[in-house]
Amino acid sequence: VIALLVAFAVTAQPAQQIPVIPADKAVRVGTLPNGMRYYLRHNDKQKNLADFYISHDVGAIQEEDDQQGLAHFLEHMAFNGTKNLPGKMLIEYLETVGVKFGTNLNAGTSWDYTQYLLKDVPTIRPGIVDTAMLILHDWSHFIALQPKEIDAERGVIIEEKRSRDGADWRMYMASRPYIYGDVPYGKRTLIGGYDQLANFEHQSLIDFHTKWYRPDNQAVIVVGDIDVDAIEAKIKAMFSDIPVPAVPAQKPVYKIADNVEPIVGIITDPEAQNSRIDILWKHDPIPVQFQNTDVAYMNDLLLSLISNIMDERFNDIAAAPNAPFFAAGLFTRDLCNVCEAYNAAVLFKDGASVEAFTALMTEIEKMKRFGFNDGEVQRAKDNIISAYEKAVEAAPTRKNSELVRPLLYNFFENEAYMTPETELQIVQAICAQINAQVLNQVVAQLLPSENIIITYQGPEKEGLANPTEAELTGVLAAVSEAELQANAEENLNEPFLDADALKGSAVKGTKETAFGATEWTLKNGVKVV
Repeated sequence: VIALLVAFAVTAQPAQQIPVIPADKAVRVGTLPNGMRYYLRHNDKQKNLADFYISHDVGAIQEEDDQQGLAHFLEHMAFNGTKNLPGKMLIEYLETVGVKFGTNLNAGTSWDYTQYLLKDVPTIRPGIVDTAMLILHDWSHFIALQPKEIDAERGVIIEEKRSRDGADWRMYMASRPYIYGDVPYGKRTLIGGYDQLANFEHQSLIDFHTKWYRPDNQAVIVVGDIDVDAIEAKIKAMFSDIPVPAVPAQKPVYKIADNVEPIVGIITDPEAQNSRIDILWKHDPIPVQFQNTDVAYMNDLLLSLISNIMDERFNDIAAAPNAPFFAAGLFTRDLCNVCEAYNAAVLFKDGASVEAFTALMTEIEKMKRFGFNDGEVQRAKDNIISAYEKAVEAAPTRKNSELVRPLLYNFFENEAYMTPETELQIVQAICAQINAQVLNQVVAQLLPSENIIITYQGPEKEGLANPTEAELTGVLAAVSEAELQANAEENLNEPFLDADALKGSAVKGTKETAFGATEWTLKNGVKVV
C-alpha cells in the first residue's frame, strides 16, 4: 500500500503539482542570490534569548580518501579562529555574554550533515546579535585554518577519538561495511584514524573547506525573541558577499547495492556489555521532492502505527516469566540520504541469541500473515492522537530549540514544518481512514525476502557461544515455514470489573487533616485520605 501510494504520486503528476502540507506561516523563509537559505521565526517564550544556527548539507561522506575525519576536524577549527574573530576571540567574547562553550556554543558532524549553533544568546543589545550573525557569516566560508592552530588541534581530536572508542562504537563501526557494502558510507570513520589525524597535510583540510563550505550548501536559522524584519535585513546585507564557485562541485550520489541472500555480520568485542541482534530490510526512501506532502506524511504515520502495535506485543512477551528477550522493537531507520530500512532489534541475555531471534521473527511473521486486530489498531491510533493533542496544548510554551528542529529537517530532508494544530488535523484525518483491514494490507508486504542485513553484537568471552551465520539464517527459514496461530482478538467492550459486586467496608471514623483534607478509617483499618 505504501509503495503503491508513492508510485502513484510520482507517476501521476509532476512533483510541483502535488499539494504540499501547509507550512507554519510564522516562519519566514528565503533564499539569497548566492543560494543560501534562511529560516526566521519570532518566539518570545524565552524572553530576550534566541538560537542561531548555520547548517551545512555536507558531511563526512564528501571526504576524499586523504581527508578521512576532516569534516569533523574542520568543525573543531571553526572555534579556533575565523576571518573576523581570530584565535580564541569567538569563544572568549561569547562567554562574556553567557554563551558557554560546549553548552550553548557547539557543533556536530554526521556522515551527511554538519551544523553549528549558538543557543540562548541574549538579544538585549544589538551588538550581541550583530556578533552572533558575524560568527555565522564566518562559519559559512571564512574559517581561518591557521597551520599552527591545525597542528594544536590534532591532539585534542586524537584524545576525543580515544574517549569515544568504546565497545559500542567499535561494534557499530564494524557493522557499517555489512550494511553499506563497498561505498564510502561503509568506509568512512567519521572521526578518522590515529595516523591520519596526526599526519594529514594542511592542504587536505583547506581543500575540503574550500570545496564544500559554500552558501548553496547552507542555511541560516534564527529563532527567538528577535525582530524578524531586522534579522532578514542583516542576513541580506552580511551574507550576500559569500562567493559561489563558477563551477560548484557536485555531491556524488551513492547507491547501496541490493542483495538477494541475507548478509550476516557476527560482531563481538571483549568489552561489550550486552547482546543484541538487528535485522534490516533495506529500501529506497520516498523521493525528497515528496517529503513535504501528504503522501510522505501518511507513509510515516502508517509506520508509526505499526511500530506502536508491535511495541505493545513485544512488551507483553518481555513481561512474561522466562521471557526469551529483555526488549524488542520494530521501527524505521534512515541509513543515509539514499537508503532507509525497517529495523527489528532484540536485546537478550548472553548465549540466548537463537531463542531470542526466533521469538522476534515469530512475532514479525505473525504480523505479516495475520496482521493486527481492531483493538490493537484503535489503541495505537488513540496513543498517537493523544500525543499530538498534548503537542497542541504545549504549543504556546515551546522553547526555541523545539521550533528549530523542524526547520533543520526541512532544510536537510524537505520535511514539512507546520503548526501543531495543522499536524493534529492531518493525523486525525488519516487515522479516521485507517482500520485493521487497511493496515493489514500494508504489513503483508512491508518486509520483503530480499535486501536483508542481520548483525549480531555481543561479548567476546570464554565459555560464551556466539551464534553462527548459519544459525541466524536458519531461524529465518524455520520461522517462514512454521505453523503459527494469530493472536487472540480481545473484546474491548467488557468492563474491567463489576462494581455492583463489591461489598465495600464500613467507616469507623472520619477526621479533618492538614490542608483541608478528610481522612476516613475503614473497618479493616485502611485509611482513605
